[in-house]
Amino acid sequence: MDHSLQTAGWEVGAKKIHDKFTLTIPLSHFLGFAEDYKKVIMNGKHELILNRASIDVNCLDLAPVDPNTVPKPPTPNGEIEITRVTWRMPVIKVSDKEKLRLMSYVEGSIPVQIAFRTWELYEYPILPSSERHIWCIKTSTQLEKPRYLIVGFQTARRNDKTKDMSIFDHCNLTNCRVYLNAQYYPYDPFSAEFKTNNYALLYDAFTNFQRSYYSRDHTSPQVNYAHYKTHSPLIVIDTSRQCDSFNSGAGAIDIKLEMEFKENVPANTTAYCLIINDSLFEYNALTSATRKIIQ
Repeated sequence: MDHSLQTAGWEVGAKKIHDKFTLTIPLSHFLGFAEDYKKVIMNGKHELILNRASIDVNCLDLAPVDPNTVPKPPTPNGEIEITRVTWRMPVIKVSDKEKLRLMSYVEGSIPVQIAFRTWELYEYPILPSSERHIWCIKTSTQLEKPRYLIVGFQTARRNDKTKDMSIFDHCNLTNCRVYLNAQYYPYDPFSAEFKTNNYALLYDAFTNFQRSYYSRDHTSPQVNYAHYKTHSPLIVIDTSRQCDSFNSGAGAIDIKLEMEFKENVPANTTAYCLIINDSLFEYNALTSATRKIIQ
């Protein structure tokens, strides 16, 4: 079975209030394995586990069309009913000559290393109302080094059907830095000032993620400078270029995030941190056994 999963996807047929819609989502949009691993997997069993939230409020934008109307119109209710899910997986058929070569490889019980980048999302439910905070996120192994961290904030948006959960808030952030043990990234502070529209370094790191992650010479960001402030003020920290002495060291890696704000963080603010880290598995095509390599 082919695991060039850039073309794989799952289809959803759903019902929203009285409107029906259908969509296709490539697996590469939310699985690092589907985006990075481009080789064939033989004799493998594949499972896709989807966890659904208990409520649909955070998936809908139910704000009134004109909230300034007097009297104010009632906020509508809505829910999403999934009627069908289809997982589409491409399959490669090879010639008889190539099939014999692959079978001899399988019978040799040669383990195959599967390397890709894993996406892990961490959440800090309620940030303290202070101007500086240190978040101890996790402890990682040497083989699961973080390569990128993407940080975002949302104030009083969860479970509010009048708020758009796809929009993030800058919360007057001035600086953000990640510590991997004693090493920190980035070296220079962002020194942002959103009230005066001085956040060029944050926007530059945001746009450069496309160049670094996909190894491109040029970037084509879909978010301009003004839209970044009002809709997508995400902080991207690139830790992919780690010094050799740090990489060769033994032991665990403590990941801490240091955040500084111009003023106290607004009440009911949630912080999110998406960590993109290395992941390495070993697969045996003869026995279909998969083992995660952690050290």
